Amino acid sequence: MRLLLLFFITVLMLASLPVRLAFRLPNNLRRSRGLFAQPTGWLHNQGPAANEQGPFTYTHEINEKVVGHSIGDGLRIMVSSHTFTCPLDYNDPKNSADSTVKVHATVVDLLPPNSPSSPVTAFLNAHAPGKEAAEAYLKLFHPDSQPNAPATKSLLYLQGGPGFPAPRPNVALSLASGGSSSWASAALAKGFNRLVLMDQRGTGRSQPITKQTLSLRFDLSAETENISDYMSKFRAPEIVADAEVIRQILHTDPASPWDCVLGQSFGGFCLATYLTSKSGAIKNALFTGGVPPLTAEDPKDVYDALIPRVIARNNLYYETYP
Repeated sequence: MRLLLLFFITVLMLASLPVRLAFRLPNNLRRSRGLFAQPTGWLHNQGPAANEQGPFTYTHEINEKVVGHSIGDGLRIMVSSHTFTCPLDYNDPKNSADSTVKVHATVVDLLPPNSPSSPVTAFLNAHAPGKEAAEAYLKLFHPDSQPNAPATKSLLYLQGGPGFPAPRPNVALSLASGGSSSWASAALAKGFNRLVLMDQRGTGRSQPITKQTLSLRFDLSAETENISDYMSKFRAPEIVADAEVIRQILHTDPASPWDCVLGQSFGGFCLATYLTSKSGAIKNALFTGGVPPLTAEDPKDVYDALIPRVIARNNLYYETYP
């Protein structure tokens, strides 16, 4: 029983440390370490994307009616549901249906003051879901459309798990202005006017990985190596690359970084991968747990330091509750 408790406490301490860190990326981490190298500017808002292996044509759609909500104190938000087509394998990008994945993101925009003639009002009234709505959305926040609108200040949220989708606005995530304890409402209050809630590939409304979806692609009893290779394309480096696609599509200037990325639990591990592989893509990083060892040469060093502390905490627990 004690060994089982020790195991669970170890897992919880590794994955859910109650630590909150905010920092600017140090100079020694701004260099790409080759975990997932792509040349700067390989994706642009218009036309095909290209990386080291050749061109890849992405698609970007808004797949639900875009809606506006009041969040109190005279503030409004616009919630839009986006789907991006990304390469399954960024090292070998292909445009065929079985070589791409769909990645979903819910975007929350804090709107400027409304008027009946504003571009936002016209957009909400005019566009049905589809590619045209996505194109209109990108133009909506361009300075040419709203010259007096505040500059976009974006925050990307990376969910924990792995395997969980991002929270849904107004369902699992409060956006109410004033008095709310959610990180999202706090972010809006602190000046961020765009929240990007990405369902990491394989989760939520992105292309899922389940026994049922795998059985559509593979013989589950005979293609274990192919299945393993396929699932290896759903790890942190690919999640980071998907986030880069989303960043460069949504931002008016594809070279402009995320103003902040918030990594929760496993999302913190993805954020660490982001920081060490995509120099200049993130201005500020927030970790809420999920901080991997950044200096240890061997994971064993981390466990050698951690396990005595876990044992000590176990002993204290049984002394307190014999």
